[in-house]
Amino acid sequence: MVHSPNARPIPEINISVPKFTAIPFTGKHLQFRGNTAFGRSFDSKYLQSLANENEYYIKDVLWHHKSLQLRFLDPEKRFPFTAVIGMMHHAQWGGTSNNPEIGKEPRSFKDLLRIIFGKAGGEDSSITNRMNVLGNHYGSYELQFGYLGNGFDVHIYSQHFFDDVSGMELYNFPDGLWGLQVDIPNFTWLNKIVVEYLDTRNQSGPLHWLWFDRDIYPGYGGGNDNYYNNIEYTTGVSYFNRGIGSPLLTSPEYNKNNAFGFKNNRVSAFHVGFQGYLSKQHLYHILVTSSENWGTMLSPFLKKKNNLSCAAKITYCHPRLEDWIFSGEVAADFGSLYGNTAGIIFSIKKTGILK
Repeated sequence: MVHSPNARPIPEINISVPKFTAIPFTGKHLQFRGNTAFGRSFDSKYLQSLANENEYYIKDVLWHHKSLQLRFLDPEKRFPFTAVIGMMHHAQWGGTSNNPEIGKEPRSFKDLLRIIFGKAGGEDSSITNRMNVLGNHYGSYELQFGYLGNGFDVHIYSQHFFDDVSGMELYNFPDGLWGLQVDIPNFTWLNKIVVEYLDTRNQSGPLHWLWFDRDIYPGYGGGNDNYYNNIEYTTGVSYFNRGIGSPLLTSPEYNKNNAFGFKNNRVSAFHVGFQGYLSKQHLYHILVTSSENWGTMLSPFLKKKNNLSCAAKITYCHPRLEDWIFSGEVAADFGSLYGNTAGIIFSIKKTGILK
């Protein structure tokens, strides 16, 4: 939901503990991993080639993201249950708008600290940044429970996405990703199964409190979270117009007339994936995703759009060609969202040391 391989990587400096590491004095039962990163977009010329005279965007966007996960696990595997809890936080900030009334966004060291800690902007920031927080922030809460059995593992997990404070306070429940993964390493022809459900329709309700008088209409009103979009960072959570998060929220590259932002972020989808070995050298993947799409709260589709995506991939490793991987994949879409399309991929990949 927050960070996927759907878009090319943003150049960044990333300080991380990538593998779960034991916390001292816990008997290795409690472990952690995490990271903090600072990067910058380099898609300004690409966006300039798409934008029309009446469309505003921010170039040279700066990024910050961080994550922390805690895992409980018996290292001696006498207790078969495991649990993981974590959080991810991403933010867009800085850059320069082609709107002369906005110009350069705040980018001082104090502003960096405001981004890291999610604080409101200073006097040199726009009114929306002073009323809320500086920049565009989003993230997720993560929860996973697992059973490590003899010959199989089962994990259930959830990612609760938030795009503002209302999401952080769970007013957009049950939006997010829900999944089940089963690993059967000794059952070679089907050694992994993944089933997932994605829902982003709630968005804390249809209205945001900025758009109505709370004295006349009291109560909670932090709705229309408008996932992946932002009023100032109009390109949204994207890089080279490709969504950085879930690909099921339609990337801006599919928009008509080169418009910026996400025009379809209210989605309900089921996904299932299978993996196994046809032989010692042949690994296969089968992926099927079915989605229903409603557009956005402010601009819904006149009629719900459906889509079915399918893909099948076979990977081959020759026993005498160490670290060489050959693969072929065929994929197709069916439905009213993208139309009926198909494609095929062949790839040759070498890992490890070249010589």
